[in-house]
Amino acid sequence: MLKIKSAFLIFSIILLATLSGCAQKTTIAMLQPAEIDIKAKNIAVLPFKSDKKTGLTGKLESALTNIRFQGKPYFNVVDRTNIENTIKEQKRQSNDLYNENSDVEVGSLMGASALISGRILSISKNDQRHSEDRRKCKKKSCYDYTVS
Repeated sequence: MLKIKSAFLIFSIILLATLSGCAQKTTIAMLQPAEIDIKAKNIAVLPFKSDKKTGLTGKLESALTNIRFQGKPYFNVVDRTNIENTIKEQKRQSNDLYNENSDVEVGSLMGASALISGRILSISKNDQRHSEDRRKCKKKSCYDYTVS
């Protein structure tokens, strides 16, 4: 009886090891979003560097403006033209002593409690499309079609 239990245990371990080696494994790559203060309702979107082709700054600003909670705008997005005018004025007053660390000061001057800034490093598009030919038969007639 002890030999049967031992043999069954060994067989179970071998079977488990064999089957777990056949399990499909998938690696998922993801980016963690930036942590921000959730209480920040007044947001300023600073002009992204190298954003002449994509217009990402304006798209992001528009997307934040369109976020609604209970029918009301969730964020108050500070107008970008006012930010740019404030930056120009700061540059003029400081005689070229302006640096990127002054963005926080500009944001606070504009009443923003959170700043979104960025730089576009490269622009690329990778569009992958898939289509499949299928055949459907009803009663005695069949027809081919493509799903894409």
